[in-house]
Amino acid sequence: MGDGPRTHEDRSEWVLIGVPTSAGAHHAGQDRAPAALRAAGLIERLRAAGVGVTDAGDLPGAVFAVDHLLDRYIDALVSAIAGE
Repeated sequence: MGDGPRTHEDRSEWVLIGVPTSAGAHHAGQDRAPAALRAAGLIERLRAAGVGVTDAGDLPGAVFAVDHLLDRYIDALVSAIAGE
């Protein structure tokens, strides 16, 4: 490889790992993105462009649940409002 900058040729073999998550998403369904990209032909297009791709599947994922502050502190709020 040498000491110079890396080129595209240095990175001709790729491993695709899907990370199905909706953490930080503004809309539902973001966790389905890895499957949608595969269904849209991402791997086939990369291979057609001469990129060696190994599909390693998806990491285990979970749908992100919004942590509403109100839910977390509702008991303390009710007590404060009631003067307890």
